[in-house]
Amino acid sequence: MNDQAADVDSNATQLTPAVTRKWSLARWMLVVCTVAAIAIAFAWIQQGPATAQKAIRKGDFATARSAAERYLWLHSADADARMLAARAYFMDDVLLAGDAADGAIGHLQKIEDGAPLAAEARMLEGRLTFLILLQPTRAQELFERSLALDPGQFDSNYLLWKLHDMTERYFDGEQYFRAAYQKVPPEQKS
Repeated sequence: MNDQAADVDSNATQLTPAVTRKWSLARWMLVVCTVAAIAIAFAWIQQGPATAQKAIRKGDFATARSAAERYLWLHSADADARMLAARAYFMDDVLLAGDAADGAIGHLQKIEDGAPLAAEARMLEGRLTFLILLQPTRAQELFERSLALDPGQFDSNYLLWKLHDMTERYFDGEQYFRAAYQKVPPEQKS
C-alpha cells in the first residue's frame, strides 16, 4: 500500500507539458506586466516638474508639492525641483505659516551652494526665517551667505537693510540700503 501511495505522489508532482507551458506563459506575462508598470511609474515620476509648474500656476499647491516631491525621489539633487517644492510650500495659504516655512526651508537647505539657484535659495530661506520664524540672527547669516554667492542679489541686500532697521542697527544697514538702491531703475528712484 505504501508503494501505491508513493506512485500516486510522484505522479502528482510531475507536470504535463501543457501545464508547464501555461506556467511558463504566466511567468512571462508577469514579467512583461511588471516591466510595463515600472515604465509607467517612471514616466509618471519624470513628469513631476511639469505637473508642479502647472499646479502652481493654477494655485493647486498640494498637487504641486506632491508632484515635485515625487520627482525628487529619483532626482534628489535637482535644484529646480527643490525650488518648485519650496515655492509650493510657502505660497500655500492653507498651510499654517510655520509649517509652510518649515517645509519650504527643508527643500531650500538641500540646494547646494554650487547650484545656479543657490543665492536665491539662501535668500528665500533667510526671508522665511526672518519674516515667518522670527529668527533675525539666523536670517542675517543666510542673507550674507546669499550675497557671498551673488553680491548683486537685490532681495538679499534689501532684506538685510530691513533686518538691520527692524533690529535698530540702522548704521549697520546703510551699505545694504545703498547696494539695493543702486539696483533700482532710475525711473523708480525718488
